[in-house]
Amino acid sequence: DESVRRLAAALKEAETGFGQGPVFVGEANERVVEVQRLSRYSENWFNPYFLGHFEQIDSKTVLKGVFTTHWIVKLFLAGWTLFSFIWIAFGLLVLLVSQSAAWMFLLSGLVILVSGLAFYKIGTFNSKTHISLISEFIDRTISH
Repeated sequence: DESVRRLAAALKEAETGFGQGPVFVGEANERVVEVQRLSRYSENWFNPYFLGHFEQIDSKTVLKGVFTTHWIVKLFLAGWTLFSFIWIAFGLLVLLVSQSAAWMFLLSGLVILVSGLAFYKIGTFNSKTHISLISEFIDRTISH
């Protein structure tokens, strides 16, 4: 289809255009569409990317998909959160059993959890514009 061909060509062309505006990389074919915007000065794994596919609906080609975060980031944050909850649960258990000064153990678990949330917020702070830029790139490319 023409939309698939245009998007694939635009992604191939954009990969070589570093320094002339936003750089978009990824792949586009009949089965999968993956588009990511690269930052010039740093690599941010928290940046969202578009993951979707083309569908034929009433003789029209429609692109369907979602914006998501890299699976490594999701795995890391899930592990961090699980570790935090286990730490907090263990701190509560120690506090209930020994009734000693284990409240510092519990407090440190809360600090670990909150610092993980802060890490996520800081990581995603600069990526808010990526969704609109990726959407504009895709729309501009397949609309012509």
